[in-house]
Amino acid sequence: MMMMMAATMVTCSSLFLLGLATAHASSDTVTRTSSSSPTSSSSSSTSSSSSSPRMKLSYKELQQFHGVRRFDLERSCCFSALLLDEERGRLFVGAKNFLLSLSLDNIAKQEHKIYWPAPVDWREECNWAGKDITSDCVNYVKIVHHYNRTHLYACGTGAFHPTCAFVEVGHRMEDHVFRIDPSKVEDGKGKSPYDPRHNAASVLVGDELYAGVATDLMGRDFTIFRSLGKRPSIRTEQHDSRWLNEPKFVGSFWVPESENPDDDKVFFFFRETAVEAQGLGKSTYSRIGQLCRNDMGGQRSLVNKWTTFLKTRLICSVPGADGSDTYFDELHVEKA
Repeated sequence: MMMMMAATMVTCSSLFLLGLATAHASSDTVTRTSSSSPTSSSSSSTSSSSSSPRMKLSYKELQQFHGVRRFDLERSCCFSALLLDEERGRLFVGAKNFLLSLSLDNIAKQEHKIYWPAPVDWREECNWAGKDITSDCVNYVKIVHHYNRTHLYACGTGAFHPTCAFVEVGHRMEDHVFRIDPSKVEDGKGKSPYDPRHNAASVLVGDELYAGVATDLMGRDFTIFRSLGKRPSIRTEQHDSRWLNEPKFVGSFWVPESENPDDDKVFFFFRETAVEAQGLGKSTYSRIGQLCRNDMGGQRSLVNKWTTFLKTRLICSVPGADGSDTYFDELHVEKA
């Protein structure tokens, strides 16, 4: 019986697509735990199998099996935004100064790329502010989402001037369309971070973007922000540590709960400095935050602010009288 495994691995300047067809593996490619006798205990076997990989393959072996495809791009790096499009057979990638469209059959061939640098005056202004002209004052594409059948929505740091654009990709793979419409480039504040070192977590639901991001140049005003669409923009309370306290956003997800869209929820995963643990020193807690899609904001002090925002500590609990709680305090974005 044969199955296909696939994974994407990112290094500083290279992108790898791993695809390995596995069948009954031979003994020289499988890591096995040998026992001293046929009567070894099953508990020992279970313990060793759970801690040891079923298969080990070196990079050289993967190359021999034609299971690795490598894409390199000169003068670029940081392939942090990945969007899979199986219908078109493409992998869309956000990188330093580039937006890429790569073939899933072989990412090393048939690539399309858009050179998307920050304007010269933005780079100069960034440099005058004390940032490094080469590593900071460029455009790191941080967000790539499907917007509709023919367009993507992408955002980048823009040399500390966040910017977003609609990217035309055509109806079908055969269209070979991949371009930014200059008339559809817009301000990216509240969508992309200013600083390339900051993570952003976002999800596009319908025509609305929900983003967890820093919305100021100094990286002090972190917010969960709803933008685009026809409804008013809404955010978390500004500079209130009870809402968000130095968060590091990891991911966000839209979860429909019924056929009624008013029941839909948007969840954010992040870690932050815990306000409730201040008496015990600086502690980091992992959180899950929840928002209702039908939130229109409140009145008085809650105008254009979320009224449904809830957050709690992320805990994995084992039920029962002898159960225990596991705290995931260092939730991170997985980077290979």
